[in-house]
Amino acid sequence: MPVITVTIAANSGVDRVQLLAALNIAAATALGLAPSEVHSVLLESVAASTGQAAITPWPIAIMHGRRRDESAMTAAVDGVANVLAQYLGCSTSETWVQWVAA
Repeated sequence: MPVITVTIAANSGVDRVQLLAALNIAAATALGLAPSEVHSVLLESVAASTGQAAITPWPIAIMHGRRRDESAMTAAVDGVANVLAQYLGCSTSETWVQWVAA
């Protein structure tokens, strides 16, 4: 079962449950799974820094799961990045999404 750990700014104002459901659907669709076969958890960040400068926390999703077909993993990462960007009103280049194979 793939697990998605998501970090967003605490003051993002998004519907957390809808965001997680949309992420599960995007990942499941790309991997040929049912949404119930993907688990996600949301962590809210109150501070972030690059170097010595305070910045708005980046939308981050780390996807944990077994190694799968490369195109399926890429599609899942892209799908999750698209959902984060849509819900948080940013571009996909402003998100960080990574697949970590177990």
